[in-house]
Amino acid sequence: EGFPVSIIALPWVSQDEMPPFDNFVEYCNQQTQGHFKILTGHFLLQGTKHHGREITSAEFILSRDQLSAFGAHVVAAGHVHHRDDIYAGIIMHNSLSDAGAQTGVRIFDADFKKKKAANDRYIDIRTPRYHLLELESADPAYIEDVIQKQIAPFPLDQFVMRIPGKIPQGITIPPNV
Repeated sequence: EGFPVSIIALPWVSQDEMPPFDNFVEYCNQQTQGHFKILTGHFLLQGTKHHGREITSAEFILSRDQLSAFGAHVVAAGHVHHRDDIYAGIIMHNSLSDAGAQTGVRIFDADFKKKKAANDRYIDIRTPRYHLLELESADPAYIEDVIQKQIAPFPLDQFVMRIPGKIPQGITIPPNV
């Protein structure tokens, strides 16, 4: 006989359509009492940074208190593209706003005795990414060096280069820039 595991999956819902939160949490907790609980979902957590801005209000937003009311031993949520202790991040970049975000998957084992995630790890997956390169100079040799060392090795990635002044003559910009 194994240890009971419950996965609570919260789909995206607008605030207008959401059932009374306390009733919803109480129902979930009654159904999962004594279980190892994993909470997943497509929701925003108040205070999280999303696309560089702190989340203060949105359609489906939870406070840390609301999140902890589920009593989940592990939380693995989606929606926010930058990985942290709550959000799994993204498997691939969707736009320039994802520049700098890791791409991959989170894998963990459930430690039933300690009631927490064990061997929690993030596996980097090399998928096409967006990059923003802020160049310090319009010097042709410097730009050529950046193209060869930072852009050429990743032909499937998309780059945006910000160059002070105009692009010097003779510089050939790759098609992914």
